Amino acid sequence: MPMILSIVSGVGSGLLGAMMLFSGIDKLRRHDDFLGTLAAYRLLPDWGVEGAAWALGVLETAIGAAMLLHVAPSTASIMSTGLFGLFAAAMIVNLMRGRTELSCGCLPGLEHARLSWGSVARAVEFAGLSWLAGMPGTLVGAVRLEAVASGVCLFVLGMTATLLFTPAPSEAV
Repeated sequence: MPMILSIVSGVGSGLLGAMMLFSGIDKLRRHDDFLGTLAAYRLLPDWGVEGAAWALGVLETAIGAAMLLHVAPSTASIMSTGLFGLFAAAMIVNLMRGRTELSCGCLPGLEHARLSWGSVARAVEFAGLSWLAGMPGTLVGAVRLEAVASGVCLFVLGMTATLLFTPAPSEAV
């Protein structure tokens, strides 16, 4: 694999691993809130929402940890790619139903973010990055650690900028 793809794989693992770990832990920690968000999508029967909410939280947490720690990277990549694809499909179904008032349920602090074609595009982009993150790379040791740490930093910077520059629901015009 060319060096640039190895770097993208490492940075992608850090960025997506941090994102999924952060999001998964929040889904588990604030289970009732996420349960309401998931139920609002109206894609599952009522009896399946509770189990799906727990499963998504656990799955995101496990995938995030695996990506950060480089444990079973191919499996984590495939599962992450599939999960982002599933998220995109769920958003598309609701956008096609005209239901744009729903929260995307993506990340803590962004509960007021509503569904849009931009959210679908982000999920598809993350699915592509997830696939790249699982590619076998040539980076080893400290260099791989630096690439993953760079990805984590990008995630933290992105979340910080989003939270700082996104108006709160009461401020939105």
